[in-house]
Amino acid sequence: MHTVLQLLTKLQAYMPSERTCSRANPAFLAGKCLMTIDWGGVFKSTPNSNISRPGMLGIASLPGSTQILDRTTLKLVNCTPALCPMAQPYRTARLAPNLTRTLPGAWVNTAPFPAFGGWTAGVSATSPFDVQVITLVFFAYLTGPDNSWADVLNVSSSVDPFRQQHLDPANIGRWTAAGYDRGTTLQYLSALSMAMSSPNIALDSRMAFDARTGRSYRNFLEEAYLAVPSHNITTALLELDASLVQCEQDARTLLPNSDPLEFRRQYGYLLGRAAPVYSPPPLPLVSSGMQDGDLVISEAAIIIPPTGLFPG
Repeated sequence: MHTVLQLLTKLQAYMPSERTCSRANPAFLAGKCLMTIDWGGVFKSTPNSNISRPGMLGIASLPGSTQILDRTTLKLVNCTPALCPMAQPYRTARLAPNLTRTLPGAWVNTAPFPAFGGWTAGVSATSPFDVQVITLVFFAYLTGPDNSWADVLNVSSSVDPFRQQHLDPANIGRWTAAGYDRGTTLQYLSALSMAMSSPNIALDSRMAFDARTGRSYRNFLEEAYLAVPSHNITTALLELDASLVQCEQDARTLLPNSDPLEFRRQYGYLLGRAAPVYSPPPLPLVSSGMQDGDLVISEAAIIIPPTGLFPG
């Protein structure tokens, strides 16, 4: 995160003076910015913008990185096929007519990041059965093929494509009929399809402590970034370190098992990394003095993902 904060600080020279989406997005849509790294909502606003003419806008997937965090040393190191099994070589040297060699530092690891991880809806499993069924029927209607197209194509809607048919180039006619440029839309759908189908996709952390207001890595990074103009990069880095230490302490108090090894196992699982098998000590047996309902294991819920990538 130190490296990310330093990079964002260097990019300030090319940003609007007020570093917020409310300033950057209108400037880009007005044709005053060369490029933006943004959500699909900005693309959906282009039909009513100053960059709506065919050929004015290009869209591509985010680039990867030639470095990765070595979680053993906690240092950034160059990608290699061993460290980054899904990386691809992007710079090679031709040694002979039919022989090439990948140059050092040329392996690029790409990990698409679906920011905020999409929307979900839930209904308590303890709700009456008819309430659960009605909730399911409502969200099935909301995300169904017919109704969802209206939300996805609406230039004022923040709903991005979430069904496979929304991403299918065969349905480009729906997009052009709604006022979107054909070439740009095909680039957008291609980039989104590649991201959603990547085996190396990076999801938001789903640890319990992330739901606590103001205690997530995103908040820490943004607060440190916004503090740079009033302080300096060194002070911001120190504040970031202090916030992350507090985050770890909060996480341990909110997890059912605060053992550091269990915390690491859960975090590794979220990253798709296999962690050493760890079995927590068994709970003590209670022979008397406990009545039904005194021990709560967990709260059950039915989770419905209305904006996951649905088939069809």
